[in-house]
Amino acid sequence: MPPRWRTGSTTAPFFRWIVDEAHLRVFRADLALSITWLAASVTPLCFYPLASKLLGDRKLGFVCAALLTFLPHHIRFSHSDVMFIPTLALAALAVAAAHDVLTTESRGWRVWSVGCLLFFLSLCLPLRPLNILFAVVLGGMPFVVSPRPNRAAVGWVLGPTLLVGGAVVALHLSTHHSGDVRQALGTETLIGAARVVVNPLLKTVTNPWFTPPLLVLLAIVGTARLTATGARRMALFLMGWFVLFLLPHGFVVPDAPQLQARYHLHLLPPFLLLLPRPSLRARRGVRRPCRRALSA
Repeated sequence: MPPRWRTGSTTAPFFRWIVDEAHLRVFRADLALSITWLAASVTPLCFYPLASKLLGDRKLGFVCAALLTFLPHHIRFSHSDVMFIPTLALAALAVAAAHDVLTTESRGWRVWSVGCLLFFLSLCLPLRPLNILFAVVLGGMPFVVSPRPNRAAVGWVLGPTLLVGGAVVALHLSTHHSGDVRQALGTETLIGAARVVVNPLLKTVTNPWFTPPLLVLLAIVGTARLTATGARRMALFLMGWFVLFLLPHGFVVPDAPQLQARYHLHLLPPFLLLLPRPSLRARRGVRRPCRRALSA
């Protein structure tokens, strides 16, 4: 085996055994790039059920998944060795599974969804220290689905979330990332977050080099329409999701826009979920006069 693989293989002994038995030459960097590329390929497919369930429309879900596919943020890191792309795929599936737990009437499907929730959370939360924030997102899910959610269903969502989240904090964050946790809770994080909030160029979703300004305008209109149509809980949930990941990542204020996009990939799901609703309604509004003119 090449030295590069042998020195970095202690975290994957089972995979190392398979590689040794098959007499393969595997470089860890190449493996990481391949895994990220594979995750990037399936991320839109994973994001589609989440968007369809939260927005209540398959067409809107398809628009969200299509936008995610072609955004520069997603393309830029589709072939890299960072864990942001796999996190997007796993987190989307976890939130979609939680939605099914809260809404399904089938007992069998609910049990299956709880199992999926446990599985995806167990893979997602340990990938990065700040992935523990997805536990907070899942904690707000019951109140988005219904103002008075079923207590049993809420327990089936919060139970696995607290179980996996507590295990990750106790066995992973407190032992391997204690320094990162202390840094994230320091005053430098607040200062960095303030810089990010007031400077539109430090947020990739408002940086015109990464995100077309038209999408930002649609997100603003989408938020206003969600509030005006009575879906205030959904609007607050998506905005809270956005802010929840924006502020803690404030302890990293990179100089290069490429690195900025890396740390702000987690802002894409809530941002995109606000986009298609006004655009599709505008299309429907255009179709009606056209049909009237043709029928006249």
